Amino acid sequence: MHPYDFKEDVKTVTGNETEYYNFIDENYLKVCANARVLEVGPHVGKHTKLIAKHAPCYLECIEGNIVHQSTLEDIPGVDKVVVDDVWLMRDAKPFDVVICFGVLYHHHSSLHLLELFVNYNTPKYIMLDCVTAEHPLAYLPEDINISGSRQLRKSWKHCGVNFKTPFFIINQSLSNMGYDLKISHKLQTSYFPKSNGWVALWELRENL
Repeated sequence: MHPYDFKEDVKTVTGNETEYYNFIDENYLKVCANARVLEVGPHVGKHTKLIAKHAPCYLECIEGNIVHQSTLEDIPGVDKVVVDDVWLMRDAKPFDVVICFGVLYHHHSSLHLLELFVNYNTPKYIMLDCVTAEHPLAYLPEDINISGSRQLRKSWKHCGVNFKTPFFIINQSLSNMGYDLKISHKLQTSYFPKSNGWVALWELRENL
């Protein structure tokens, strides 16, 4: 355990793929009930189906890969699918909940992405997951401007790396923008995409 990441007293979630989704459904997604929800990076819609079960009053998905558009549109309860890059999202919309799973570790600036969520939407809840950072400056190369990548417009260029921002920096950044950590867990499941990371939910401070 590294001092700049999770504290030892944060609970760890284990189990297989089914157990992981059951845990997320039971412990995190209840805030979606009767809410306006924006899901960023739904991929093939596994979380999307769980969100829809909680009967949000509106559910919009932003997915950069057009291959998944029809799959997402066929999920009952999905109101709109936007095939675009989330960095190009600029329209202010009154979302109550923003959910961003499997996305932060693909971008060169997780904090700037969070600023987009807050400044253009100011949701009541922000729900995120990410891989556990083994170093505060950990980074990886990222594919850019190719078919299937998240950078779809020729006018938008990616720097070609992604930084794995440690949890404590994300938490402090959201706190500075007016959000308090409500719940968080470490992920050590046998389900590969969620085998070494964390999931957390923040709530907008009432006096803002």
